[in-house]
Amino acid sequence: MSAHPSNTPHYKLAKALGNSHHDTINFLSFSPCGRFLASGGDDDYMCIYDCSDPRHCEVSLRVKANSQPSAVCWNPTAPISVFVGYGNGGVVKHCISHEEGGWLPGVLLHNGSDRVISLAWDRILAVATQSTVYIVDQDAGKFGVPCSFLSLNHA
Repeated sequence: MSAHPSNTPHYKLAKALGNSHHDTINFLSFSPCGRFLASGGDDDYMCIYDCSDPRHCEVSLRVKANSQPSAVCWNPTAPISVFVGYGNGGVVKHCISHEEGGWLPGVLLHNGSDRVISLAWDRILAVATQSTVYIVDQDAGKFGVPCSFLSLNHA
């Protein structure tokens, strides 16, 4: 009997991305289109790789923060953008600009004090910390302008 059933795909290493982080990597997430891969690590770096060709993935954006990136989610409905949560409670949005020919500077969306545990996006942004979920109300303000947050505390 074969070790791999005939309906099991065989995977082959296309490329190792080993020089972008210098400590533990906390997350990986592909963009909805599959072109970009985000990573964040204990070295306080958040990286985005352009994986248009999986054999030639290259760093497209590398940002050193003052805290460890701890969560990520992509916005599938807008121009390519990614939300990154940090251990210091911050949430930053990074967008790619085809007019500028690259990634725009990150925009701080939320500046809390508790570590961001998880992020979720479905027309609104949800930010989970250890004990609170914040919902970003886009109608109350534009990104980069203070937004109103609804705090949903655990009972």
